[in-house]
Amino acid sequence: MLPSVFVRLWSAQIISVTGSQLSQFAIPLLAASSLGANEVQMGFLAAMPWLPYLCIGLPAGVWVDRLPPKMVMVAMDMTRAVLLFFMGSMFVWHWGQLEWLYGLTFLLGVGNVFFELAAQIMLPQVLPASQLLEGNRRLQSSETLAAFAGPGLAGVVVAWVSAALLVFVDAVSYLFSAFLVSALPHRQSQAKAKRSVWHELLEGLAFTWTQPILRVLTLCTALVNVGRGMMMAVFVLFVTRDLRLEPQILALIVASSGLGSFLGAYFSAWLTTRVGLAKMMIAAVFLVAFGGMLLPFAAQMKFIWLMVFSLLLGRFLSGFAAVVFNINQVSWRQRLTPLELLGRVTATARFSFWGLASLGSVLGGWLALTWRIVPTLWLSAGLIFVAMLVLWRFLPLEYKE
Repeated sequence: MLPSVFVRLWSAQIISVTGSQLSQFAIPLLAASSLGANEVQMGFLAAMPWLPYLCIGLPAGVWVDRLPPKMVMVAMDMTRAVLLFFMGSMFVWHWGQLEWLYGLTFLLGVGNVFFELAAQIMLPQVLPASQLLEGNRRLQSSETLAAFAGPGLAGVVVAWVSAALLVFVDAVSYLFSAFLVSALPHRQSQAKAKRSVWHELLEGLAFTWTQPILRVLTLCTALVNVGRGMMMAVFVLFVTRDLRLEPQILALIVASSGLGSFLGAYFSAWLTTRVGLAKMMIAAVFLVAFGGMLLPFAAQMKFIWLMVFSLLLGRFLSGFAAVVFNINQVSWRQRLTPLELLGRVTATARFSFWGLASLGSVLGGWLALTWRIVPTLWLSAGLIFVAMLVLWRFLPLEYKE
């Protein structure tokens, strides 16, 4: 039985991630339909939420280690709500430009960096080590359930009202999240601001690099996210422009990824117990790569139903396997890392994961414009397959069995 304080944290996350799924569906759709964004511009837009991890991800870990996590989470929820209200107004009154959208999505990414780091620190403070895997599983389950339900709801709203409305709904969800987080008990961060930011930043980097398991997981996950960043940058254009499928079908395809993610979160503990931790993670990365290969394969289909089935299966498998891998690597990192270093180590991981994902998005947009979208999708899947080989080759032998 998980404590009630975790339930409040979990409830806040359920509300905010459900709203976020709506705006994540709406923003690229609005950029393509209302602002006429091309492949490179869509790549830059896809990179903007992840670019803050590359720009400020490492020092953010030091700062968050020095601050009360609850205060950081509430402040970031309120900030993101204001930014989204501004973004929604931009589209409703037709005065927005692509440059404004870049800036707003970048600032939303800054809020995500600080909020997620604070939440990672908060979780071991509200749960004992023996319940961390279950806590992460439940948090991931709610996020993936939102990823399943969100795009379907978004497709209905886009068909009957407006994509801009989804942005306002996300803004309101952050206000509800801030209210719930504010009810959490106040716990001061254990780290003390006695040394320079640079010294503490290097301490987090050094721990990640010298801990063999964390080093391998960080390298593997970084490669996976570069590949997925390339894919996500061009996927909306691939489906709506190249394959000429309707936005409602796009919503169904994205929802299949959410369904796979939800089932992955639900069965991750069961699968890991029976297969073994390292073997399960290697198999999961392989399935992410295989699912990615089914996306460009859909372009070869002559019948629409086969095309849609290939896209549905590809996104489903990738969503399922990515969550199984992510739950295990997050829980592993939390158990291996001392609490006073957790913010910096988590920041190092997210700098590697999401920072490089932003570069992957830009690379994917550029390759799609110069080399076409289908070869870019094949390349992104191949890169994830390389990540699986890295995990298999360099994971210490004692963790393979």
